[in-house]
Amino acid sequence: MPQKVLKHKVGLETHGLKNLKKIHWNLSTPQLYEHIISNEEGHVSHLGPVCVSTGEHTGRAPKDKFIVQEPSSQENIWWGKVNRPFTVEQFEALYSRVLSYLQGKEV
Repeated sequence: MPQKVLKHKVGLETHGLKNLKKIHWNLSTPQLYEHIISNEEGHVSHLGPVCVSTGEHTGRAPKDKFIVQEPSSQENIWWGKVNRPFTVEQFEALYSRVLSYLQGKEV
């Protein structure tokens, strides 16, 4: 039986992503399991849960949390060591690098 393909009004191009090699968008559970197993990204454990190894680094370092500081967030964020300000220009530069990096990639 063919898998149902979910269609969306908004695609990744809306977020600036283009020239992608292949897109996996909102996969169904069976499709997600197939993808994980065929790409050796994890395995199915006893009774069905998927298990993956996240490697040595399992979480976000607290000092790596940045929030764009702009008028709508300025007064609503508890700025400090944990919520560090990031300028709009810094965000745009990083976002541009991410968009460039993902071109030609499978996402």
